[in-house]
Amino acid sequence: MSNHFLEPGFNGSVVNLDKPINYNEFIADKQNGFVLRPYSFVLASTEEYIGIPDNVTAWIEGRSSIGRVGLFIQNAGWIDPGFEGTITLELFNASNYSIRLIPGTKVGQIIFAELDDRCKFPYSGKYQHQSLTTGSKIYENR
Repeated sequence: MSNHFLEPGFNGSVVNLDKPINYNEFIADKQNGFVLRPYSFVLASTEEYIGIPDNVTAWIEGRSSIGRVGLFIQNAGWIDPGFEGTITLELFNASNYSIRLIPGTKVGQIIFAELDDRCKFPYSGKYQHQSLTTGSKIYENR
């Protein structure tokens, strides 16, 4: 996990999916990290910048040791064939205590699957070549 975090800046308001979403940006150091409050959500990213060939797909699973303290690691869907960039992680604290997230902590694992053939339309979407934690761009789908 990198040192770059985005915390939704919704403050109890309604999220409009057809407009840019506000996030509060945090850069954490290895000593203090980022404190994720109980039942809260934050975006982070992998330190690794990866490139997936057009005949491979992948997905991220959280480590069991991390899940056992109530931290859920999720990546919304597959890492598409042809994707290149850092992977934005959705982190949710399902516990009733705060969890300190320290940059460099190994929170997940990437599972790769080789396809039978090359993907006809490799990924070239709105998150291609991201190098930092990236918030939702769902509003671009309209």
